[in-house]
Amino acid sequence: MLPSRRIIGWHSLGLCVSHRARVVARCRKALTAECFQPAPLWRPSELRSAVFSPQSTVLIVVDPQVGFTDPSGSLGRLFGLDDLAPMQAAVRELGEFTSDMPESVRVLVVTSEYRPGYHTKGDLNRPLALLCVAGGSDCDLSMGFTVRPGWTRVVKHEIDAASTPEFLATLEGWIRDGRTTLLVSGFTATTCVKETVLSLSRCGLISPASIVVVQDLVGARLSHQRVAGAEPSGLEKAYRAMTGCGASILPSWRSIRWK
Repeated sequence: MLPSRRIIGWHSLGLCVSHRARVVARCRKALTAECFQPAPLWRPSELRSAVFSPQSTVLIVVDPQVGFTDPSGSLGRLFGLDDLAPMQAAVRELGEFTSDMPESVRVLVVTSEYRPGYHTKGDLNRPLALLCVAGGSDCDLSMGFTVRPGWTRVVKHEIDAASTPEFLATLEGWIRDGRTTLLVSGFTATTCVKETVLSLSRCGLISPASIVVVQDLVGARLSHQRVAGAEPSGLEKAYRAMTGCGASILPSWRSIRWK
């Protein structure tokens, strides 16, 4: 396990299926509240081994899709190849990580299908109006990423994966079976990954699991990594929000050791 100061301490909620809708509604309201004081991010010099049991681990992959990661997708066409370079690097790292990952690790892939205008407040004339709209090429899996036999895939229609009952039900079932370490990867750090982590960590929807965000398996546009004046970058703000709400940050999957 990671050092205890970096691992979430969950509180038991005793959630049952019939209560899930009410809990999700309360969680959405809670997400507007101010988070805990952020913990400092890990630096490369602090890289250390993290030991996990494959039988107690889940890998969550959020939105590995053309629309977010590939030059031919909506983000690539709008912002250009250079801005997507960190996203493509994360796709490659994800492929390398999963190629040698023990088969006993459960994998939950969640992909997006949005309604037209979802990202543009209904304005269909703006560039991202059709980002990952159902049936479009944006919804295809990222080049180099494959959903393998035995993995579970669910579809979400909101930024936050925790708004999807199938996503929550799958995690709850696995956690009841002893899968209490959730490794989080995917796209993008500043939106879908962040919102999903915040929902899970602050709402107590799953107990007694711990969330570990693996940094080099999470993509963000290059422009979100740039600092503007004295303000932290959008990426830094996202990681501070996630750590501040209890999630752990692991800088690289290469420090993972399976026991």
